[in-house]
Amino acid sequence: MTSTSALPETMYALQLVKQGAPEEAFEYRRVKVPIIKKPTDILVNVKAAGVNPAEGKFRSGNVMSISVPRTMGCDYSGVVMAKGSKVTEFEVGDAVFGVLDNLTKGPEGTYAEYIVASLGSGVIAKKPENISFEEAASLGAVALTAMQGIGIHGNFLSQDKDTKPKRVLIVGASGGIGVYATQFAKALGAQEVLGICGSKNASLVQSLGADQVFDYTSTESMDTLLSSPQYKDLEVILDCIGGDDYYNQLRPLLKPKTGVYCTAVGPIIHLGSQPAGVSDWAHVISRVVWRKFFGPCPYILFRGIPWEKMKTDIRSWLAEGIVRPVVGKDQVFDLKEGAKAHVLLDSLHASGRIILKIPSSSSSS
Repeated sequence: MTSTSALPETMYALQLVKQGAPEEAFEYRRVKVPIIKKPTDILVNVKAAGVNPAEGKFRSGNVMSISVPRTMGCDYSGVVMAKGSKVTEFEVGDAVFGVLDNLTKGPEGTYAEYIVASLGSGVIAKKPENISFEEAASLGAVALTAMQGIGIHGNFLSQDKDTKPKRVLIVGASGGIGVYATQFAKALGAQEVLGICGSKNASLVQSLGADQVFDYTSTESMDTLLSSPQYKDLEVILDCIGGDDYYNQLRPLLKPKTGVYCTAVGPIIHLGSQPAGVSDWAHVISRVVWRKFFGPCPYILFRGIPWEKMKTDIRSWLAEGIVRPVVGKDQVFDLKEGAKAHVLLDSLHASGRIILKIPSSSSSS
């Protein structure tokens, strides 16, 4: 194992100390630096961490109770500081990015100066030189979710040109998942990508490759989508928002029998943004079961994450400039301001990703 004698014994971390509103949930405190325990472990000095919608739902307690205190976060970018004896593809000093497989497990997450990643758990890859640490941290779980929905369940990864989809509609195209789903669909050969988002983000979504964008706040715009023959016979709808209304409105746009409706959220819009009770979960289960077995088209509520795609397709697209990260300047917060980042997350008005920046001088503060 590479020596860690030069590393500090403690670090700053943004810890969840109670579930609830952001202002009362977090404390910026000193904790012990995690240590390498296995030969496949990699110690990373975190430069930036992505803030995921799921983390807001767990922080709030709307989805489930979790043990505290804990350091939240699973998306990261940073620099390798030490490694176990079986780690051969990375060297000390390498700039890396990736995702920890720790969303509900805890207790050590990426809202901290140091993390231990491990080969075979989650994913870690070398950061392309043409993107910043903040941009690299924006990929993470949402990019892999987009790949699962578009590439795998949407069948865009199919090698059969006759069955490979050509037309896709993305609901919530300006959100964390949507900005990558839009780009991935184009990168994987979609001939037409349609997006639904608010008017203020329409130009962003078009710049990412969408051929047409519809404003969900405009009755006229949505009527155009729903009633125009040119938007019929879509092969894939990826829903990043959820809810029965979108399903009922948009399903008729799919190709009969073969068009796929896949969602990362399910039958309740923004599930987890409000406390979810027994009746909510019963609604989800009943709707999913009915649509899966009796619905007029394939319906997929997905949860899988294609880890290795971060190291292959996604990394290559980033390095070649085919896919670009989307991080708004007003959506980057210092680690100690993580509560403000979660306030923005809860507003549901963020475009692209929210990022926590970990100052390099914080360990000596």
